[in-house]
Amino acid sequence: MNGLKQVLRATLATMLTVLVVTGCASKQPPEPARETQLGTLDRSARLAYDLGQYDQAVTLYHAVLDRALLEDEPLAIVTARYNLAASQLAVGEYEDALRQIDLADAERMRRSGPQDAALTLLRATVLYRLNRPVEASAVLDQILTSDSAAAPDVREAGLFLDGLMAAEARDTDRLSAAAAALGPAPPATNAADVLELRAWLDRLQGTTSRALKGFEQVVALRRAEGDYRGMNRALTSAADLAEDTGDPGLAAAYMLRAGRSAARLEQRDARKWLEHAVRLGRATGDTGLVEEAQAEIEQLPET
Repeated sequence: MNGLKQVLRATLATMLTVLVVTGCASKQPPEPARETQLGTLDRSARLAYDLGQYDQAVTLYHAVLDRALLEDEPLAIVTARYNLAASQLAVGEYEDALRQIDLADAERMRRSGPQDAALTLLRATVLYRLNRPVEASAVLDQILTSDSAAAPDVREAGLFLDGLMAAEARDTDRLSAAAAALGPAPPATNAADVLELRAWLDRLQGTTSRALKGFEQVVALRRAEGDYRGMNRALTSAADLAEDTGDPGLAAAYMLRAGRSAARLEQRDARKWLEHAVRLGRATGDTGLVEEAQAEIEQLPET
């Protein structure tokens, strides 16, 4: 989700600031152009993450963590575990991500560090992906309560996650509250999040044509933001809606688009979406779509 990615970037920026300060804490004036090894590794890992090369980001953040542990820098250790967990989340290694979050929290508490709302949000997101919504909601409440000290971007990402869970639970009251709390529609900076929750609300309330248009707007916004996983989520939401309302041909086209993109991101759901596109294409007699989807499936790595 786009909000989580923005939170990750903010955390990375904080880490770089700390590294610069740490690098200057020496008896001799540092050379202005010199960068610490930890900073160099972190910059490479961050670039891989931002480019959507999540498997590489996992590998690089392991190296960042190793260096942070070597240097025994508390904030760098917590931040490296956070970023590693976020990268593992992106490649579907949910249990491994949760383990890194546990270790980051333990390190923070041992070093008497402050409560980290971004880490709490990441924990809630991982629990949601692990299909543990009750636990995810309980964790998320720590961010969404009125006395929470969470930064605005973390709170907004938490509201979006709460809305998604409400949509999946068909809880229109909770979904409506989350959408309203996120703020107005465009040109808000979180416009895609707002529109996605509103599209879900339209779908659950039976306003299907407006919901489909809303999901299509979300697809365009996520694409413009470079949030291709969010784009694929909106495409599959549109596909499910089209199928439910009796348009399997349109649903097949949406599923094919999502599956092709997901395959290039190495998303774990790519095969499922492409196989669904094949079934829908066969049902509608769209041989061209079936052949294209099957060709994409053949290129996927064996599971």
